[in-house]
Amino acid sequence: MLQLLKVAKWPSLAHRRVPTPNIAHFRCMASEPKKPDDSKKCKKEAEGKANKADSKEKDHTKISGGSKCTSKKRSELGSPNEDKNADQKLCEKLIVRREEAKEKAKEMAEKKAQQKEKEKEKGGAVCASSPVSPPPKCPCKPCPEPQPCDGHSKIWQRITLMGAFPIVVILTAFVFSSHHEAERPEFKQWSHLYLRTKPFYFGDGIRSQFHNSYWNPLPPDGYEDEIDLEALGKKPESEQEKAERLKEFDSLNKKWKKHNKNREAEAKKRQAAAEKEAKKQEKLAMQEEKKQQAEEAKELKRQMAEAKRQDAAVEKERKRLEAEAEKDRKQQLAFSEKERKRQEAEDKEAAKEVKEMYYNFNRNGAADAGVQD
Repeated sequence: MLQLLKVAKWPSLAHRRVPTPNIAHFRCMASEPKKPDDSKKCKKEAEGKANKADSKEKDHTKISGGSKCTSKKRSELGSPNEDKNADQKLCEKLIVRREEAKEKAKEMAEKKAQQKEKEKEKGGAVCASSPVSPPPKCPCKPCPEPQPCDGHSKIWQRITLMGAFPIVVILTAFVFSSHHEAERPEFKQWSHLYLRTKPFYFGDGIRSQFHNSYWNPLPPDGYEDEIDLEALGKKPESEQEKAERLKEFDSLNKKWKKHNKNREAEAKKRQAAAEKEAKKQEKLAMQEEKKQQAEEAKELKRQMAEAKRQDAAVEKERKRLEAEAEKDRKQQLAFSEKERKRQEAEDKEAAKEVKEMYYNFNRNGAADAGVQD
């Protein structure tokens, strides 16, 4: 459209058709077959295509005509009817060239499609620089089936069952069968730790069963801890010796009780003195607290009195200021009232003077009128 407008405006300028890529051209480019992988040929073809693309781009952007062309005189151009016929002829040429380009593009597309089919039949290599062709529409060949690997799995299964598993079982049985826990040290027969005149009447005579009264009843002579070891090998104690021993124990027990009573009395005295001292300290603390509270109350009263005195002074000052303000207000009101009265008196005097002046003026005017008559 722009070219036609330029032709209409400047019919004397030479124009050249700008090649425009059409849909058939793009289809032809998309349907180009893959070429063999020859590096030199591929490089040359890629360079040639790049140069062609550059030239086409230059043709697209190139503008023909302009101020460089020499303008012809009006006499050389001819009449306006001839110009119109020239424009019509030029348009017809452009249309014819466009149709020829379309036919050529169709022929090229058919040739390339045939070439592509031939290459597919031959199965040649594809050039890396050539455009990627679309995927074939024909159904793909099925993938080759992988070789069976049953033998490998069976081999490893046999190795596991016949080798690894028996080894694990044997080692486990060996560990659990060879484990032995030594006897606990408290149940060993340490001969140097015991002074036994006779062993326990049950078991091995060493182990005891203190936790079970059914299997461990009290022995006839008592346990070894209750036996007087110093009396072993001596004559048994007589009744007289036992009575003397008990009498001595009673006298000793009486002394112990007496001393115990004295200790308890002293402890009670100490406790009473401590309680008395605690009460005294508590009383002193209470007195000190009361004294401190009295001082705090006194200080609070003093502060309250001081605050009250300050409030009274503030109130007195406020009343004084209010009285002064009221006095000033009354003075201002009196002055304003006096000024108002003076102003009213002046207004009355002025009105009176105006009235007298008006009266005199009227009288003088009437007198002048009578004289004229």
